[in-house]
Amino acid sequence: MKNRLKKELVRALLLVFVWSLVAAAVNTVSPRRIAWVGPWPSTFGEDSAAVPPSYTEDDAPILRLQEAFAMFQSPEVVFIDARDPADYEWGHIPGAINFPFDFYDDYADSVLPLISTSAQVVTYCGGADCELSLYLARQLSNEGYEHIFIFFGGQTAWEEAELPMEGDDS
Repeated sequence: MKNRLKKELVRALLLVFVWSLVAAAVNTVSPRRIAWVGPWPSTFGEDSAAVPPSYTEDDAPILRLQEAFAMFQSPEVVFIDARDPADYEWGHIPGAINFPFDFYDDYADSVLPLISTSAQVVTYCGGADCELSLYLARQLSNEGYEHIFIFFGGQTAWEEAELPMEGDDS
């Protein structure tokens, strides 16, 4: 009886091991893979949502850093950087689309078709002294986008938390 129990235990452990290898292989090649080592900070510090001076209750919801980072983990969420192209090239949230609010009309025809109106969209800009993300969120709402969020802490809060970055200075 003990031998049979040992054999069953070995089989179960072998099965778990094999399926772990299969899962690891699938995760490695999947376009929606989960990172093995995440850039997850041990703490986000004080994580209150910064609110733009011209923000009204009719505007899109404001995200705290922790909420923005949680949304960043989902490949379905679209991050849009509302800063000018030079600032974007210098450094931005990975995967973010550059849609500079100051040049909205110049970029609208090339950027808007990339984003479904039903997608979850997070706009951001330079930080607490920049309201471009708010203005862009308002404009996108006028264009029919339904699920917009504003990360008003923006690039500054993201960098200070040492979260992932792309660009020339990354």
